Amino acid sequence: MIVVVMIVAVVLVFTLGGERGKPMPTATAAALLLPQSDFPAAGGTFADSNGESGEKDKTDYSLTVDKPECKRLAYGSSASGDGAARMQTLGDLASGSLASYSASVEKSADPQLTSDLEQLMSTCETFTATVTGFGTSTEVHINVTPLTISGINGSYHAMTITSSADDVQSTLKFASAMVIGVERGVVFIEQYDVFGTSTASTTSSETTGNLATMFNKQRSIIAEAH
Repeated sequence: MIVVVMIVAVVLVFTLGGERGKPMPTATAAALLLPQSDFPAAGGTFADSNGESGEKDKTDYSLTVDKPECKRLAYGSSASGDGAARMQTLGDLASGSLASYSASVEKSADPQLTSDLEQLMSTCETFTATVTGFGTSTEVHINVTPLTISGINGSYHAMTITSSADDVQSTLKFASAMVIGVERGVVFIEQYDVFGTSTASTTSSETTGNLATMFNKQRSIIAEAH
């Protein structure tokens, strides 16, 4: 259960201040999403979702945090609008860990996060979330660290998010590297996640290089869209 909850939580959209210039594209968020052919890894399983499915997932559980302002980092944006995400899952939990790359696009702004993301990241370097649902209640210990990635075109924010939660039989670990940008008023996120009973690094040169490539391609798609 906690694996599903944490995927939903980190994939949901953060919002930054937008770039000036061209107006927001008229194309839908789904049409703006990075295509499968531009994901860096071969194979795996792809799954797409939209804003409506993300909101439905939230109704399956409740989440509280020891620092109320940090709920945004655990639960995602409260903004409503046109959003879409694409995830490529790699590996198998039977091997002890599961990895995924994902891309998400959001065509609406959350006023509470347009200018305060850096402050939020500082305040929420460490916090604890309690997830209740599916007949259980689990504490998730979360750490947020700023991340610098080379090779990215234009402005961006990046972070690593690590967490762990005790399951009945073992400790589940989650690690994420996330790059967030804004182009023509559209928020986009490229992300790499690893979770399971053991986790590999999310900040290897290969991983961050892949995220930079995904980010630059996604920015170009939005910049050139109608």
